[in-house]
Amino acid sequence: MKKRQNLILKSFGAGDLKNPDPLLLAEWIGGQKKVCCDLISYKIESQVKAQKNVADVSCSGGIFYRHRIFESLLGIKSGFLIDEPFFESEYIKLDAERVRKISRDTWFSFPPPSGMHIEDNYYKNRSDFIGGMCSVFKKIMREQRDLGIKKHILVADFYDKTELDELSSERVFFFSPKGGSKVLESILEYQNRIAVFPEKLAVVFKILDEYEIKNIAVIDGSPEDFESCLNYFDPEDIFAGGFCNFCEENYWVKLKERAFLMR
Repeated sequence: MKKRQNLILKSFGAGDLKNPDPLLLAEWIGGQKKVCCDLISYKIESQVKAQKNVADVSCSGGIFYRHRIFESLLGIKSGFLIDEPFFESEYIKLDAERVRKISRDTWFSFPPPSGMHIEDNYYKNRSDFIGGMCSVFKKIMREQRDLGIKKHILVADFYDKTELDELSSERVFFFSPKGGSKVLESILEYQNRIAVFPEKLAVVFKILDEYEIKNIAVIDGSPEDFESCLNYFDPEDIFAGGFCNFCEENYWVKLKERAFLMR
């Protein structure tokens, strides 16, 4: 007789989150004493609170966090890089401190340099441009890690090879929500872990002969999806994952209820 095995639930951030009612936001801002805050501050705080005591590994940020990074970058004018890139760290550090007060083991998620939608008018060379931006992103991640952020997830539909070369590390996880076989293969050249939605499982299973994958996270998976992974992975190497866009109420609670397999 099969028995239920609960899976570890990991968060990979979000595409975007719903804007709160203006009155609720105003009330929240009124309760913030002697600290800078804005809509993104509210979103990442509410995001981690929704995951607390539900997700085993929480994560704040996501694609929407590109707005915070963009507004913190120097050397940008009208969406074009016109000078050597640098960044003001105040808000990025405050964000890390904010979510760390809620969850001491949280990760942070945001797009890589190629996902920032910035055009180069300074280096005039794609590799140099991405490389220069990677130097800034390394500093951003280091600032947040110094404040206790465990790891970072760089989320994008595809990646520039330069940023894969420059940003790959044990503390960085590349996650492509929509990536096809070519993108997943490019990721697996740099990491032996993968996170995919159920519709991409067949792609992963197909390339297992070419890449050694240590573990897999199935985003928004069902028990049936997790069980299908048992043909290729040990149970302890299968995780449930969450990545929502304008998350519905109780998204994480519902995911936790489905985070199991029968074996």
